[in-house]
Amino acid sequence: MSEHRDDREEQDRGFKVEDKRRFSTEGSRPEQAAPESGGPGDQDEGAGVLDSADQPSELTFSSFVIGLASQAFVSLGAMPDPQAGNVRKDLPQAKALIDILSMLSEKTAGNLDEHEARMMEEMLYELRIHYVKELRGAVTEGGQN
Repeated sequence: MSEHRDDREEQDRGFKVEDKRRFSTEGSRPEQAAPESGGPGDQDEGAGVLDSADQPSELTFSSFVIGLASQAFVSLGAMPDPQAGNVRKDLPQAKALIDILSMLSEKTAGNLDEHEARMMEEMLYELRIHYVKELRGAVTEGGQN
């Protein structure tokens, strides 16, 4: 029985993790994309999501905040939408994202390092300034004062 258990433990240790993401963490295509093996159904489509969890160091508080802020800047029309490539304005969406960042700032006060706290403060300041400018521009364009 002991031999059977040792064989099972040896089999359990042997596994291979293969990154099959089509894009890098920066959003660009990898320089040398591995050819896809097999056809549809060769591997469960959702399995690639678990591979990214093997690298928790990629997601930091700063990168999370920057991601939310980038979405807010896209909604403000300050930068093009990375997926569609066009510039659009969605002020209610921008306000919601700014409110989320503000809530995060309040809830994490005193728990951030100096760099994170300064980044959060500056990011919120820039977003709020852009939002007010866009809001005033929208009111002026609408013929209201």
